[in-house]
Amino acid sequence: MNKHLLFLRTTIFLCAWLTISFSYTQNLQINEIMSSNNDFISDEYGSYEDWIELYNAGDLPVNLEGYGLTDDYTEPFKWVFPAYEMQAGEYLLIWASSKDKRTIPGEKVNGIQRLFYPNIPGTDVDNLINHQSFPDHPASTIILSNGFEAPANIADHYGQHLITWLLAPQSGYYTFHISSDDNSRLFLSSDETLENSVLIAEVPGWTSSREWDKYPEQSSQGIYLEEGQRYYLSALMKEGEGGDHLAVKWDLPNGTTESIIKAEHCFIPSTFFHTNFSINAQGEEILLTRPDGIIQDEVIPIAIPGNISYGRAADVGGEWGYFTEPTPGEINFGTTYDSISEYPVISPDGGVFRDMVNVSIVSPDPDAEIYYTLNGTIPSESNGMVYQQPFSVNSTVYLRAVAISEGKLPSTIAASTFSILHNDLSDFSTNLPLMVVNTLNSPVEYGEKTLAFMSIIENEVEGRYKPDDTPSFMGRVEIGVRGSSSQMFPKKGYGFHTLEEDGSNRKVSLLGMPEEHNWILHGPYADKSLMRNAVSYSLGRSLGSYTPRARFVELFLNTGTGQLRKSHYRGIYLLVERIKIAPGRLEIESLEPYQNSYPEITGGYIFKIDRLNSGEEGFMTQRNSHFVYYRPNEFSISEPQKEYLTAYIDSLETALFGANFAHPDKGYAAWLDVPSFIDMHLITELTKEIDGFRLSTFFFKDRLGKISAGPMWDFNFSLGNAEYVNGWSPTGWYHDEINDRMYNMGWYKRLFQDPDFNDRYKRRYRSLRLSSFSNSRVQGEINRYYSLLNEAQQRNFEKWNILGTYIWPNWFIAQSFDEEINWMSD
Repeated sequence: MNKHLLFLRTTIFLCAWLTISFSYTQNLQINEIMSSNNDFISDEYGSYEDWIELYNAGDLPVNLEGYGLTDDYTEPFKWVFPAYEMQAGEYLLIWASSKDKRTIPGEKVNGIQRLFYPNIPGTDVDNLINHQSFPDHPASTIILSNGFEAPANIADHYGQHLITWLLAPQSGYYTFHISSDDNSRLFLSSDETLENSVLIAEVPGWTSSREWDKYPEQSSQGIYLEEGQRYYLSALMKEGEGGDHLAVKWDLPNGTTESIIKAEHCFIPSTFFHTNFSINAQGEEILLTRPDGIIQDEVIPIAIPGNISYGRAADVGGEWGYFTEPTPGEINFGTTYDSISEYPVISPDGGVFRDMVNVSIVSPDPDAEIYYTLNGTIPSESNGMVYQQPFSVNSTVYLRAVAISEGKLPSTIAASTFSILHNDLSDFSTNLPLMVVNTLNSPVEYGEKTLAFMSIIENEVEGRYKPDDTPSFMGRVEIGVRGSSSQMFPKKGYGFHTLEEDGSNRKVSLLGMPEEHNWILHGPYADKSLMRNAVSYSLGRSLGSYTPRARFVELFLNTGTGQLRKSHYRGIYLLVERIKIAPGRLEIESLEPYQNSYPEITGGYIFKIDRLNSGEEGFMTQRNSHFVYYRPNEFSISEPQKEYLTAYIDSLETALFGANFAHPDKGYAAWLDVPSFIDMHLITELTKEIDGFRLSTFFFKDRLGKISAGPMWDFNFSLGNAEYVNGWSPTGWYHDEINDRMYNMGWYKRLFQDPDFNDRYKRRYRSLRLSSFSNSRVQGEINRYYSLLNEAQQRNFEKWNILGTYIWPNWFIAQSFDEEINWMSD
């Protein structure tokens, strides 16, 4: 061929290719983003993450291989696409979750898809099938990675749909079984298609969890499946009220039974990419960069309120604006707003006031209209009152206000709580910080979370705190009763989360403790010293490992809307950090359900020896040691993570109870962090905590690390506060009073058979007796808390008149606070 002709043809081809390439890459754009996804849409793992939507507005597909996404101008290829062909007209949702997943959408991955449909009345599956939201509009969609079993006891009046593609592990006849509360139906296809599905089993009424033989209809006939073939399997379930659960097991052709169908046999199409970064809600750049380094599209740094998206008004090159109705995965429609209304200012700041207070609400925009509510509901043009002039408050109100300017997005919500102090508290003051919780006519109960507003007063003036002092913290919380045996006491313990006004988690520092949103309010009742947890935690912190921080407060809980009165006083409480993987708390790597490969799978575990919560089963080792999942919990931990953790503890127990158990490299020391186990044993025996070793006993394993004992938790039955297992006696070893199984699954008994462990234990004890565990140090801690609590304890025992009265599990019945402290000290 003529060289000039070849060159001409090549040039024409390249020009055509460049023209086509340019035309469709120019039409690839960022279409919509959300940087504060509170509860709008969850990813396949059930978490609410930031997201970015791309749109191919051209007529040809685009291969995204090598394209970069980033939130940093200096690092345009922070996250890079794999070879994915984005079709013409396709909307592609990418989760900006920091999970860094690049599995091509559509590829099969292990799991079961769970679609959740809330607020549907009735108990029959037909109530779900006939509902307008079914099947295309579930409230959430998540992937179950533990097997064909749904989370238990989560809600009332809902339906759910579990879907997977079974890969038959062997050829032969299988029998399927289903259990649920309430009705459920199980369908199996003769192939991979939904169309060939038939009903094979059902629960016509309800069963207990994993109760397989209540009705004959629960079990299928023998069904032939061929090894290596995939079959569509789905279950529908409708819940009314009370307990709720759903599980499916099968009998395999070889005669074995899986108590639930394992996730290793279950596959679903992968659905989403996940980047290795998230988006700052206060605003940061989002860039889409071509493989040649040219910026394809970008979003400028801009603040985006919760559950609001920022996107293009039209699909090709439209103006950017805010959407109150985000549309991930489809064309952007609805009203757009180019800016946000100015935040309204409430004056004065909320709190407790001695007299009726005049409240004003002002917007910096004089043309804005302000809407407000006094009952904690969300104000809008259709809910609440239009603010016209200052108004008076003479009871307890939860004021929320929003400013709305024409053509602008409504402002974020401003909020404050106002309470009026009743005359019977006019002289109240204390040397402890005060906590005031208002629930506005909602009870606080076990197993439920109640929205409330909390104020904390710690602005000390001359060593005193008063209810009408300026709060150091005011905010929205979600609060509920917590505890195990303590639930029987009239003085309840509570757990609470601090929330933003939009409902998202609010990390805050309370009383000088590191920022977090998850907290405990321990209400000492059977512990009449009020301080056994505080003293024990203080001693534990001196050992050098993480122990929850705690501060004493006096609590007022007003479940009505009247003035704050003496009757709302609840006594002395201990504000405690909940055990959690977080900065300032247990600082180990966290573990997400998708992290199932080395090295991520090796760490981020917290587990414990304890009672089971509703719906939990825990896990057993080969030696029949029983543990409870804590972080990740039983409903979020993946099957590979379960298997890894169990196998690791199996290896530890094999080494610990093997012939070479004391070998420094082949024995238990290769699997177990010895210093932490020595310290946990010492603090448990020093305080003679009679729940120790057998209840509320925590362990953790960091990534690539060994199993450590701790953090310590729940020492309110220590220091002589128990009538059984000689808990009242200041002499003798506590572990001699319990059997080997209770004694940390027999681990410590074996450890003490190693002379080296014995020697290290004794040396550590002698060292601590000269420092943290010295008589003067222990007595000093007790004296410090005695001085702190001596005033407030009088009010506490006026509220809870239990001095001189037996409260389980007291052995010594003190007639006064001083007598209780002296008994504990001696």
